[in-house]
Amino acid sequence: MEVLCKNRYVGRTFIQPSMRLRQLGVSKKFGALTENFRGRRIVLVDDSIVRGNTMGPIVRLLKAAGAKEVSRCSQKHL
Repeated sequence: MEVLCKNRYVGRTFIQPSMRLRQLGVSKKFGALTENFRGRRIVLVDDSIVRGNTMGPIVRLLKAAGAKEVSRCSQKHL
């Protein structure tokens, strides 16, 4: 089930020169599809090998949008 909508017009956030610009890019890059998960538990799989700056903001976004619980794991644990 999809829980995020990715904005394809936001570029690659990991190459931004400062942490603040990376955070702004991540906040604009993803939107929550609230009706798909409100009140439910979610597991996110992270396949990032670069900086790992994306998962924290996504977890906060999903919790603020109504997820009951958000768990995350890396792809190497699957």
